[in-house]
Parts: sequence; C-alpha cells; structure tokens
Amino acid sequence: MKRRLFLRPEAEVAIAAAFNSSTLRSPEHASALLIDVDEVLERILAEPRLYAIRAGRTRRVNLKSVPFALYFLIEEGHDALSNQPVEEIVVTLFLHQRQDFEAARRQTD
Repeated sequence: MKRRLFLRPEAEVAIAAAFNSSTLRSPEHASALLIDVDEVLERILAEPRLYAIRAGRTRRVNLKSVPFALYFLIEEGHDALSNQPVEEIVVTLFLHQRQDFEAARRQTD
C-alpha cells in the first residue's frame, strides 16, 4: 500500500526549535539531530506498525543520537489520482524525552 507523510505544524515548529537550540551548542549536534529525524521518518514510512503505541492510536519512535522522540498516527486515506487507498503517516509531536507527552498531546488535540 502506498504511504504519504504529513507533519503537523506544531511538530515542524518543535523540530526547528530543537535544531536552533542545538546549533547554539554545536553545529555537529544540530546536524546529527536533522540526520536522525530524516532516518526516523524514512523508517516510519517503511514500516509504521513496527513502533509501539503510546496512547490511543499514537505511536512513538525515539531518535538514536539525541534524546527526542517523534509521535505519529497511521490514518487511512485515499489517493484521488489513482483511486487507491493510502496510509497517511501523520507526525503529531516532536518532544524531548523528558517532556510530558500527555500535556503536549492535550495542547494539540
């Protein structure tokens, strides 16, 4: 089945903020963060159901080199051009592992 990736604006903002903060500490750290995010997004697209459900339908993937995690949903969609079903991977949050997931989730719901 075909898959599409979407990042909610709050996830994009959080990734940008983490990158900016990391850049102040070390350009190498900031670069590692972006590489890690890209690798995780590729893994999610390849096998989204491999990742544990955290709450409700929300799944979580920890990044390898930095203490952050991506949270995402798998939703069923439809490709209007091909008239075929599509799995939509929706990244909802990007949090430091010490941040409160439940509090962040309530703010974005």
